[in-house]
Amino acid sequence: MQFTPPPDHGTLDAYYIADVLAALYRSGRTGALRVERGVFLKTLYVQDGQVAYASSNAQSDRLGEVLIRHGLLTPEQLDDAMKRLQPDVSLGKILVQLGYLSPKELVQGAHLQVTAVVDSLFQWTEGTYHFMEGPLPKQVVNLHIPLPALVLEHTARHAPVAWVRRYLPEDQEARASLLEAFYRVQPEMNLPSNFEEVFTWLDGRSTVEEIAAQTGLEAFFVAKVIVGLGILGLAEVTLTPRPAPTLETAPAGPEALPVSPTTEAVPEPTETLSVEAPEPEPTTPSGEAPVPSPTRPFAGVVTVPQRRYRQRMAAAARLRRLAIAVFLTVLAVGLSGLALWLWLQGRSPQPTPLEVPVTRPLPSSPPAPTPPAPSPEKPPMPSSAPSPPSPPVESPPPTPSPPVTVETRMPAGPGPEVTRLIEQKDLPAAARRSSEWLRRQDPQAWTVQVELACRSETVLQALRQVRNPEQMYILPKSFRGQSCYVVGYGLFQDPSAAEEVRQTHLSEELLRQPSPPRVVSVRQLLRIAGE
Repeated sequence: MQFTPPPDHGTLDAYYIADVLAALYRSGRTGALRVERGVFLKTLYVQDGQVAYASSNAQSDRLGEVLIRHGLLTPEQLDDAMKRLQPDVSLGKILVQLGYLSPKELVQGAHLQVTAVVDSLFQWTEGTYHFMEGPLPKQVVNLHIPLPALVLEHTARHAPVAWVRRYLPEDQEARASLLEAFYRVQPEMNLPSNFEEVFTWLDGRSTVEEIAAQTGLEAFFVAKVIVGLGILGLAEVTLTPRPAPTLETAPAGPEALPVSPTTEAVPEPTETLSVEAPEPEPTTPSGEAPVPSPTRPFAGVVTVPQRRYRQRMAAAARLRRLAIAVFLTVLAVGLSGLALWLWLQGRSPQPTPLEVPVTRPLPSSPPAPTPPAPSPEKPPMPSSAPSPPSPPVESPPPTPSPPVTVETRMPAGPGPEVTRLIEQKDLPAAARRSSEWLRRQDPQAWTVQVELACRSETVLQALRQVRNPEQMYILPKSFRGQSCYVVGYGLFQDPSAAEEVRQTHLSEELLRQPSPPRVVSVRQLLRIAGE
């Protein structure tokens, strides 16, 4: 894959913003990148190939709006700060002076503002850009945001198909291998787990469709990640001609027409490959080239055989999950029945020692005729003495053991101790208890990653937005130089149960946030938290 750096000024319909940022990163330049579209002007300040700061005249990109959107500030507090705004004092400094934000929260808000500006630029397909090289203004605070992380994340989110096809043609297979430069910048990039899954398969041998089949990710997402790594110079991407698609032939019969090897046109591949025949035998006609379809959406990344393979694998996975669910249901019903039977056995009437003394001591005591009281009872006792002596000889049955209950579900959460520590705002102790508890669980189990919180108020707010607070826990996480916490919820044996709880136990506010909660395994969550 060849990457040609774009010029310092141009239009976004000719050069995608990812190419412009990749060129600045690879050359390690310093200056200001101005991007205009109509009345909107957005500026990225770059220091040695890394993003230092960003500014925008769009209302949605202003610092105050970003802080309100992420719950770090209220509209009333912003109005109060704007009334006290002075020409030579920034809004962030006034918010800190008023106590509405801490210095760490102000830095976090600045990071969020840069992310919002970059995200909007990756959605622009028209406009002009101009890079002005030189030292940054004194009022610009350098946030040292890694540019590769921004390019990879937003390329995977917004890159158009036409731009990806510019680097990965439809008739070419792409294979990528990571370079040494990637491992130097990887510790600085805090990317989601699906990026890490792609990185592990970039060995120079696996194609895009093979990586998609192995990871279960979309082939277009894998292609965008590979292109992003390639333009950043973090991976070597090689392209090889894609093998011609196999054609399915009808079985030979009396009415079958002979195929001429000199046929000049091949039927449309999509129509030929869509023929369903039992156990077809693929054949490759010689001397013919496939005719690409101009309307296929990202065709070639997921071929028809690969799509059928993934469909079969997905169906097999669904059957396995169904079989496991049926087995666990039958096991739970059987164990419940066993426990109920044992409990009923314990409550059933049994001969007790209190019933035996009625016939045990009286017949074996002849000197008892002296007292007058028991004399009326003597006639019935001797009459029944010959028959009942044998039953008392039998020892009473042993006392039934208490009902046995077998726990088939794993613990839902760390318990009320962590909830109490969170309510007392003792987050380090709560995170320590949660980490100790989670490391004792099965790493193959599943949980719900709710959010990343860097303030105690955010953690308390999340505690009030879940159905069962005792199932919530937090793990310590260092995020861009500040102490944050990964908020988790529940523990489940399969992802379907975790997904059901995610949709029913979490509030709508949590589900509608920019980074919504998602289902991950315990191993993935511990890796995200850095444990």
